[in-house]
Amino acid sequence: MLATIVSMDPIYCYFDVEEGAFIKYRDQAKLTAGDKNAQVACELGLVNDTGFEHRGHLDFFDNQVNPQTGTIRLRAVFANQDHALIPGMFANVRIPAGPCEPTLLVPDVAVQSDQGYKFVYIANSDNKVETRSIETGPAHGSMRTVLKGLSSQDRVIINGLMMLRPDIKVDVQEASEAKSQTPLAKDGSPNTRP
Repeated sequence: MLATIVSMDPIYCYFDVEEGAFIKYRDQAKLTAGDKNAQVACELGLVNDTGFEHRGHLDFFDNQVNPQTGTIRLRAVFANQDHALIPGMFANVRIPAGPCEPTLLVPDVAVQSDQGYKFVYIANSDNKVETRSIETGPAHGSMRTVLKGLSSQDRVIINGLMMLRPDIKVDVQEASEAKSQTPLAKDGSPNTRP
């Protein structure tokens, strides 16, 4: 979601969320209300940040839902001693809405789509290609969350996807093996080109 930043140190970030998300955040705030030091965490990343580098917390919920959009305004506060955040900037905001849970991630490039359903190609125990229907969740950088359809033992194929067909035999190369191998030049010396 995009958000607008106003003020200096601390700096305030105002943003709108859908009603369902607001209810989650409000319930989380109620759970932590017994602990006087507990706050609903909030993370902020600027347009050129690779992640959510700034940590803060929610400190305000508006008193009404916008009837035209079904959203409600929230405010988060962030320490800004280095003045990296300037009023008027745009940022991406993320609110962890629960405890961290282990999840299965696959490279987003491996996820294929066919008439509305998602699938990946996997290599079975005989190194033959199979398609596996999956249910996907949100993206995390270049990775995609898989909610259903895969286990951590499945070997997902990520290269040569255009040439794959079910039941063809493939030469499996584990990701750890691929990273450890350095391509060699024609004379046998390590290839240093990117």
